[in-house]
Amino acid sequence: MNALRNICLRYGVFAATFEPMTDMSLRELKHAATSPMRLLSCLRLVKHKGLAAPLCTRILVGTVRTRIHSRVLVPGGRFLFTVANTEICLWDLGFTPNSIINPYPIASTHFEGGGRIGLAGLTPSHNGLGMILIVSLGPFTS
Repeated sequence: MNALRNICLRYGVFAATFEPMTDMSLRELKHAATSPMRLLSCLRLVKHKGLAAPLCTRILVGTVRTRIHSRVLVPGGRFLFTVANTEICLWDLGFTPNSIINPYPIASTHFEGGGRIGLAGLTPSHNGLGMILIVSLGPFTS
């Protein structure tokens, strides 16, 4: 668990991605702790050989049937924020390679006012257990 906590601090990974760590198996802990090094190794290989093929594809179904126009992946890769017109959704993508991903958001909210929403930034909360999403509101543009 200490190795994974150190990796989270070193790479700015949202620590709550892996909570509760006490419920993780040794295999899951090792996988999570070595993920940054495996990703860097894969990126180096891709740099020399070209594009990497995805291991799998997941289709996420939002509550609004429109195209997602903005997205932010939370450091650590488990959580994803998306925006479609006036709706922001939060998705849980799981943290192990064999996680079953829920095709529906775990939370969503709508903004009124007829404007377009943008994701301007993301930062951990002061206690590290949450995220602060910075949202911009503007008029719809074509």
